[in-house]
Amino acid sequence: MAQPQELHPEEDARRAGVDDRGEPRYRCRDNSIVYLAVRPSFRSFPALVRDVSAGGVGLLVDRPLEPGTAIALSLCGGRPGTSVIRMAYVVHLRRHHPVKNAPWVKKRPLLRSLLGLLVPGEKQSGDGLIWLVGCRVRPTLSPEEIESLRGPG
Repeated sequence: MAQPQELHPEEDARRAGVDDRGEPRYRCRDNSIVYLAVRPSFRSFPALVRDVSAGGVGLLVDRPLEPGTAIALSLCGGRPGTSVIRMAYVVHLRRHHPVKNAPWVKKRPLLRSLLGLLVPGEKQSGDGLIWLVGCRVRPTLSPEEIESLRGPG
């Protein structure tokens, strides 16, 4: 017979919704987009940056990424036109309500959108689930990297 697993105190706090970050968290602007690559395919896809701290980043994505997943995060470099790749690891995942202007939502033609409003039961494109993915970034982000992730002014 299998023994029940004991939870660690930090896991209990995380499940209870306690924020145990040691650094301040900064909310990001609505249009702050980064690109991720996830093993094994390393195919790039966009994410919206929700919030950022020196040690982590909260991303809104169109697919679930399991805790422990390693991702490559493309950040703006110190000079215009340059970028830096940083490694991050998924720490937590939860469902999130859909957001407007998500980079993965295809725009619908105006006529089709209007018909979708008039026809009962017509499902609008982009109404599916999205995910909030909390990632730990190592080494910690510099103030310049944090500012680049917060998005354009």
